[in-house]
Amino acid sequence: MAALPFSESFKNVIATTRLIALDLGCDYISTIHFFLADCQLHPLSSLKGLFFKNEADFNGFIKSAELVRPFLPWALAAYCYSPKQTLHCAARSE
Repeated sequence: MAALPFSESFKNVIATTRLIALDLGCDYISTIHFFLADCQLHPLSSLKGLFFKNEADFNGFIKSAELVRPFLPWALAAYCYSPKQTLHCAARSE
């Protein structure tokens, strides 16, 4: 398999983005997840300081963005969601 033409730093952002989306209870990745990953990984060079006064504000925002988590492991949860449940979760995150 060919290697992706991305820097190690960007690959780290992609991996962290996925983990943040899963931690928030999402079964998709959106721009907010990339933003939060960048803020978490690069606090001095990201827009974190523009949007959050301090670390407590940042953590509070993440806490407020969490969806109700399923009781199943993530590996199984994606297969157990019905389309109606997935749309309901997506609507709650907006």
